[in-house]
Amino acid sequence: PPVSPQWEELSALDAELGGAVRTFEVCSGRGGGGAGRDPPKQGRDPPQHSWSPPQHSWSPPQNSWLRSRWVPRGAATTVLAELRFTVMACDSLGTRRGTRG
Repeated sequence: PPVSPQWEELSALDAELGGAVRTFEVCSGRGGGGAGRDPPKQGRDPPQHSWSPPQHSWSPPQNSWLRSRWVPRGAATTVLAELRFTVMACDSLGTRRGTRG
């Protein structure tokens, strides 16, 4: 079934890590954020991500999940991926995100 993404992608180069960094904002309760946008159309196949976002930044701890078809697995039955991430409360972000200066 098609995935309805609720995120906005922000990508940049990180000189410290020596490569590209891809971030996803998932503050769906905010006006003007990434909610309802289509995924970017780039690369061989369009990435299909879905995220189980928190309902409110003040909600108690909860399980969230990330699913991606970005990494093709070919004939492999199992793929191991290492993810590095930071979780921030949506309220701690500015009122308008998506631009970097």
